[in-house]
Amino acid sequence: MKKIFLLVAVVCALGMMTACKNNGTAEVAADTTVDTVPVASNQYDDQGRKTGYWAYEMPSGWRAEENYANGVLDGPAVYESYKQEMRMEVNFCNGDECGEFKYFFKGKLDTHITDIVKVDTMINGYLVHYRGYIKEYFDDGNTIRREGMGYYADNGDLLGEGYYMIGRWLRNENPLHLTPDTVMYNVPTLF
Repeated sequence: MKKIFLLVAVVCALGMMTACKNNGTAEVAADTTVDTVPVASNQYDDQGRKTGYWAYEMPSGWRAEENYANGVLDGPAVYESYKQEMRMEVNFCNGDECGEFKYFFKGKLDTHITDIVKVDTMINGYLVHYRGYIKEYFDDGNTIRREGMGYYADNGDLLGEGYYMIGRWLRNENPLHLTPDTVMYNVPTLF
């Protein structure tokens, strides 16, 4: 019993010493040190498949930051040109694009796709893999040039070859024109 009483007395004494250091209050100063643990990158699992965070430079000069699970892209990925003029932010789900995609040119948002779904279908003899709600912006990165539902092969083809528009689209041909036109595409139309 004496040992417990002595232990309580020591703990209380330490508490009072702390209070003196904190200008008479019993509050303990918050620990502001940050313990950083380096994240292992470019790792393989026990079956030789890419796993976790990967960062590398592509032969084309683009820099890639990707996340892998079971050897396939899974999670956010960022691709940036060597001059940092172009940047793509893509989300992957088990190897397929999903969720959203953003393309920036010279720091300004150029294309933003949301609600990406894998469809794998043929349109006008062209195999498309994804459908999503597409918004394209003028050079200011704020004013929408056109928006609506579209189909595309993948993010590389989207930027190089375009996409198919379907349904109701809002279209603005002049960045100073505040009210966009509404256009209906009853058949998939290549942009």
